Amino acid sequence: MTTVTRQTRLIHAESGTYPLFMDGLAKYAPHTAFGPTTDAETLIEFGIEVVKEVPAPVNDVVSEGPPQEIDGEWTQTWISRSYGEVELAEQLAAAKAMLQAQAETLRIEQFERGFPHTFGENVYHVQIRNADRSNLLGLRTVAKEVVQAGGQMNFSFRVYENVVVNITAEEMVAVADAAFVAANVGYQKTWDAKDGARDATTIEEIPPLPAVEDFFTA
Repeated sequence: MTTVTRQTRLIHAESGTYPLFMDGLAKYAPHTAFGPTTDAETLIEFGIEVVKEVPAPVNDVVSEGPPQEIDGEWTQTWISRSYGEVELAEQLAAAKAMLQAQAETLRIEQFERGFPHTFGENVYHVQIRNADRSNLLGLRTVAKEVVQAGGQMNFSFRVYENVVVNITAEEMVAVADAAFVAANVGYQKTWDAKDGARDATTIEEIPPLPAVEDFFTA
């Protein structure tokens, strides 16, 4: 005797209606109440039969087909196939576009946060967005002139953490130089990721995104 639960897949044999479950049998078994379980023989009186479940195959595209009666037993069927050339090409194109977009988003986020730089005993982040680099270039020009003239000058510089650090002209030049090195490294890693995605012929060849923790490390 086969016990039918509320999760058992059923079929109305005459009409082929599938899948059915015990909660949806009112149309086929009017004025009949079922408990949480029943037996398959009881349902046969109403033209309802149990569908034997079989594992789904492993393939690219898998969908359930209509049950088939095999040796007097209704059996679950599956339709499966591999991806076609068009599907594979579309998936590759989508994966390339996604990686390139993610690489650019990562660069923007990292440039906004900036690269780590040591100021005295503290490590803060120096932002290197377009406007930041222009500001750093101006500060470097002034600081370099002070250094070359043998003078002294303190610079108040605000970091990503919204902390104002006071540094000398020599330190200002060093910060600006480090910023332009970091920007070049960040851009290069972004371009490498984008170019790798562009040139990939399979999804497996698409490179991973640059690691955040060493984004500015050459």
